[in-house]
Amino acid sequence: MNVSDAVAYDVYDWTNRILVWCIYVLKICFLDDDDMSTDPQDAASRSQQLSALRSFEQDWNTMKPTIFNPIYYVDRDATNGRYFPQLWMTDPCQVVALQNIELGRIVLASHDLAAKRIGIGASAAQRSQESIFRSSTRMICGLALSNSTSQPALVTAGLAITLCGEYFVDRGEQNALLDILKTLRREHAWPTKDLAAQLVRAWAASEG
Repeated sequence: MNVSDAVAYDVYDWTNRILVWCIYVLKICFLDDDDMSTDPQDAASRSQQLSALRSFEQDWNTMKPTIFNPIYYVDRDATNGRYFPQLWMTDPCQVVALQNIELGRIVLASHDLAAKRIGIGASAAQRSQESIFRSSTRMICGLALSNSTSQPALVTAGLAITLCGEYFVDRGEQNALLDILKTLRREHAWPTKDLAAQLVRAWAASEG
């Protein structure tokens, strides 16, 4: 699955393509023990598949189709209280695709973090992966807030916060995440109250 081999695809084709990519990411990164073979050839095949999935993610950064360029973009500016980027998109499918690319990044980074738990370089690897968690979550939340008519986008933001919210250390940014959860609960009756409480406790514990 390559970014460059389907330049004629429309936004709907690309969105479906990205969703399939996410399915394979989940399948490879979260194999059950019962599904894992001891055959070296199977292990090599999994490694090759994982490499191909990572290549798609990396190629997306440099060869992303222009149909996914926002019509308006402003980067985040935490010093002025703007904790998420603004990206205005013209089609809900664009939002779905871009958010799922970031979810795929989170899963791949989580897989890398699990593989490097101890030893020389583990601490640096953890900091790098946590940076990816924060960056991808910011993008997912920015897409949701910038395209607020899309309820699924806000739900996806809630999922990203569930997965990665604990890794945010800036108090203003933490409050911005809680505001998204409040919006989900208030406007869409999404049960986020317990999640918000768990995040607050996790943040307090990390502060010592």
